[in-house]
This record gives sequence, C-alpha cells and structure tokens, in this order.
Amino acid sequence: MCAYYVYRSNMAAVRESSDKVLQVIGNHEKDSFLVFHEMREFDELCDITLKVNGKEVRAHRVVLAACSSYFRAMLTAGFLESNLGTITLQDCEENAVEELVEFLYTCKLNLNESNVESILAAAALFQLHLVVQKCADFLETLIRIGNCLGIQSLAMQYSLSKLESKVASFISWNFMEISRESEFVLIPAQQLSKIVGSDRLHVKMEEDVFEAVIRWYKYDREERIKCKVSRNFTIIFRTKF
Repeated sequence: MCAYYVYRSNMAAVRESSDKVLQVIGNHEKDSFLVFHEMREFDELCDITLKVNGKEVRAHRVVLAACSSYFRAMLTAGFLESNLGTITLQDCEENAVEELVEFLYTCKLNLNESNVESILAAAALFQLHLVVQKCADFLETLIRIGNCLGIQSLAMQYSLSKLESKVASFISWNFMEISRESEFVLIPAQQLSKIVGSDRLHVKMEEDVFEAVIRWYKYDREERIKCKVSRNFTIIFRTKF
C-alpha cells in the first residue's frame, strides 16, 4: 500500500509540471518582409508578373494576396487570373504600380505632387485603404486656386468625403477668382451644380454666379445642349434665381 501511494504521488507531480506552458513570441513577421523584399530584388521565388503599359513588375503571389484584398480575391477565388503567371492591369500607370508593390514589401511610400493622382488611382483599385487616405490627406495640403477644381473632381470620384468638404469650402470662399480660371469652363455639369448650389458661396451678387455659369455653358454650347445640360440649369437655379 505504501509503495502504491508513493507511485501515485509521483504521477501527480508529473501531471502538475506538464501543465506549465512557455509561450515563445518571435519577431519573424517583421523580418519576413525584409527577406521577401530581398528575394524580390533578386527575383527569387517570384511567381507572378504584373504587366502595365508594357512594363513588367515581378512579385510573390502570397505577398500581394496578404496585403491587398483586391489581389487576394483575384488570386484565390477561382478567377482566370488565379492560374496565370502574367496579369495585365488596366487603368493604372506603370510607375504607380511599381511604387505600390514596393510599398507592400517595405511599408514605405513617397507621395509628391507629380505622383499622388496616379498613386491614388492604383491604390483605390488595389483596395489599399491606408494609402488612399494618405493620398487624400496629402491632397488637402496642396489645395490652391489653380488646382482646387481638379482636386474636387478626385474627391468626388473616389468618395473622399473629408477632402471633398475641405476643397468645397475653399472653392466657396474663392469662387469669383476660381470661376475666372481656364479650368472652370471644362468641369462637368455635376461638379458645376455642386459648386453653385452651395449655400456658402461668398459672392457680392448672385448675378456674378449666373454670369460664371453662362460662361461655362457658352464654352461648349452645342455639346452641352446635346447632352441635355439645360436640365441641369433648372436644378442649379431652382433655389437661387
């Protein structure tokens, strides 16, 4: 009985020690992308080529899929592209695609006035929401008389509400000067309607707004009549004149 009791006690001690757990936490998730980047530079195990306007950008499928829901869907959901070694991308600039693929590996991206529009377009396509937001933030710092209409168009196109609000306020405060810019007569009717329909326009007389719209209309009267833009005039002046 005594020997049996000692044996059982030892088993209990073993069970207690086996319940102890040591969790090992590594840092290879950061180091991995450094290695992936190095492997890409040497074209090691790269298994996909993105072709844009004749330029080829090499990469790893797993990196693209891990960092972009657009590429994950394309490469794993049974689309035709999932079995292709080369994928041709449309509606992108080659340098923007190269810079964004590099960003996926390095988490570093330089935005400037020359590349922000093309980066925004490609980032929106690839569903890189952080980059889209950073582009919007950067565009806010660039708003001025000569480019505000173009920035507003981008904000509307990509549903950048904060940027759209900021640039709309700028346009409202500077409407008369902006309406004399050569770009003003080129904006689409939807954008014009949004601008002159604002209750925050800072003008001395409403007639100034009317004259600006007439200049816009006369610039391409035939085309705007053909596209039934006269219907937009009713919307634009319904509450103002």
